Amino acid sequence: MDACSESDARAQAGEAIASITEDAGVNLRDCYQCGKCSGGCPVAAGADLTPRQVIRELQLGRVDRVLGARMPWLCVDCGVCLARCPQSVDLPSLMEAICRYEVDHGCAAVREGPKFMDIFLDNLQRKGVSDEVNLAARYNIETGHLFQDVGGLPRMVGAGLIMSGGAHKLEDPSDVTRMVARLRAAPGQGGAGDREQQGNGGGR
Repeated sequence: MDACSESDARAQAGEAIASITEDAGVNLRDCYQCGKCSGGCPVAAGADLTPRQVIRELQLGRVDRVLGARMPWLCVDCGVCLARCPQSVDLPSLMEAICRYEVDHGCAAVREGPKFMDIFLDNLQRKGVSDEVNLAARYNIETGHLFQDVGGLPRMVGAGLIMSGGAHKLEDPSDVTRMVARLRAAPGQGGAGDREQQGNGGGR
């Protein structure tokens, strides 16, 4: 790679990082790599990067390593990292911003991630709460993973972790419905369906 190409690549990486951090409202300089976020993260052990490593790669300008990672998509937004951070770095928002950037630029590291979010938001908008049965069924059918996690279904039902679809409904979901509708109408916020429509002249 010649000097001009390297310069262009650095500029593009800088623009991507600036876009992500502005969206998340995070200042990368606030993190001094203490590692408390990774120590408390419930999914870090099964991820390719820890939360600390995600923010370190961005600090070093290596956005390509972050955009190709599964960690942002595995984040469950539990907030443990934020609660433990002595600098109050909002890592959940950063992970969300990375996922939005990937969807908007057609480079989602987890191919089914946008589809999962689209189905989740659709359920939430219609019922006001998450319906795990409907979510799992639609996700498996629409992604072609027809028997994914079926083996664990009896144990989850027996433990009361999964209820029937009818149990997942509010008497008046209108407030949640309006909130989700506003979210999905915002640029870059709407889910996989909008991304597909972009290629056909529509929204996300």
